[in-house]
Amino acid sequence: MTNSYTNSVKFLLLIIALLVGFTSCKTNPVKLITESEDSKPVKNIILMIGDGMGPAYLKAYRQFMDNPETPQIEQTEFDKILTGTVATDPLNNDDEYGRITDSAASATAYATGHKVLSRSLSITAEGKKLKTVLEQAKSNGLSTGLIVTSLLTDATPAAFIAHHPSRYEYSKIADYYLDNYDEQAQLMFDVVLGGGREYFVREDRDLMAELTKKGFKTIKNKTDLLTNQDSKIVGLFAQRQLNKFWDRDEKTPSLAEMTAAAIKVLSQNKKGFFLMVEASQIDWAGHRNNIVGVMSEMQDFELALKVALKFANEDGQTQIILTADHETGGLSLGTRYDNKNKYYWKGRVIKQFTKTPEEIVKRALYSNDLLAEFKRASSLVLNKEEEESLKSFKFVKEVENKTSSKISAREKRKNSNKQKNKAVDLITDIVNRHTNTGWTTRSHTGVDVNLYAFGPKSNELRGHFDNTKIGQFIFELLDENNH
Repeated sequence: MTNSYTNSVKFLLLIIALLVGFTSCKTNPVKLITESEDSKPVKNIILMIGDGMGPAYLKAYRQFMDNPETPQIEQTEFDKILTGTVATDPLNNDDEYGRITDSAASATAYATGHKVLSRSLSITAEGKKLKTVLEQAKSNGLSTGLIVTSLLTDATPAAFIAHHPSRYEYSKIADYYLDNYDEQAQLMFDVVLGGGREYFVREDRDLMAELTKKGFKTIKNKTDLLTNQDSKIVGLFAQRQLNKFWDRDEKTPSLAEMTAAAIKVLSQNKKGFFLMVEASQIDWAGHRNNIVGVMSEMQDFELALKVALKFANEDGQTQIILTADHETGGLSLGTRYDNKNKYYWKGRVIKQFTKTPEEIVKRALYSNDLLAEFKRASSLVLNKEEEESLKSFKFVKEVENKTSSKISAREKRKNSNKQKNKAVDLITDIVNRHTNTGWTTRSHTGVDVNLYAFGPKSNELRGHFDNTKIGQFIFELLDENNH
């Protein structure tokens, strides 16, 4: 009896010692949200969306960024503020188990707090307009902004400013930037930055000229952006999407630089601001099953998050909410090639690239030497079969004749894109094999996505939420701000 009692006491003391040891261990210096901080009113809201960024993307990025000189795997900026997960289902109107969302429906959930059908932008199936958080913020007297690396007419930014049944009518969506205004003829934004110039400067309408007349400064390049002193700016840095982060020239700003510039402008408003920042092309890389492109855009996104966190930490009244609209590609870290089980994923292989496959192919269009361009952009050692596949790939240039002259410019671009996509796929297949990266689809998947938060109200974002709850939460913050 005595021995049994003694052993029990020893065991209990051991458990206590272990617990004390665990609590005294060094932890990552992440600032926890306390109750006193939680009571602070939120003045500014920064919503950050990693388009297509599923949980596996975050794991891949952590390993990609890991310092091989240290025994532990370092946390990313994302890891430090993880609070929960989000379900991304769209409106369930005909399937018993629901459907997988597109970016329009998911962005609408974040923008309005309501579910809609896929392809719809902040409008119900009956045609009822749903008020967006951007519009509410502007109505409250806050400054507002939208930042993307794709086109400003793409689904995610469009859901915050447009009310349209189809996400694919890009010219009509662009018109909302001028035609969506309040009773005082006030437009819904103060800052918009991204790509998509071809839809803002058209034969039927020059939206940029109209914006200039309304007092907006036109930003054409990174220098203009970084030296800007105006309070209303429009920056369109490409005809369509911006190049990926690793491929951008010195004239094009990074997502971090756009975020910093927008915050500088918007924070001049003493009432506060709402800013939506989208890392758009994480999704685009996922659709192509392009792990190199994914890491490029994840790095762009993390650097933008660092900018937002620095401001929020110094300001004390800024709420950051970061999540994804859905997962793209069904990314798997580890797969099975050649009927062999290989339990590894080699993220460090990606560090051997200075450019993405898209940029390699773009350069090969001029030299017509895919292998040479690959070797200029990557130190990855290829086997003979891989070298031959790249060496033998040639772009077929269209010869102008009576038949080809009748082909529309759109059809010619489509044919050119087919060739470029084949070349990109050839490179991504090589990289996927070397890294042991797997993908289940070239479309979206229905998995939950991660939720991250930093700021006074972050405690309210701990747990699992439907995507509509994020939009509703932002409306609540705006309501509190307005009282």
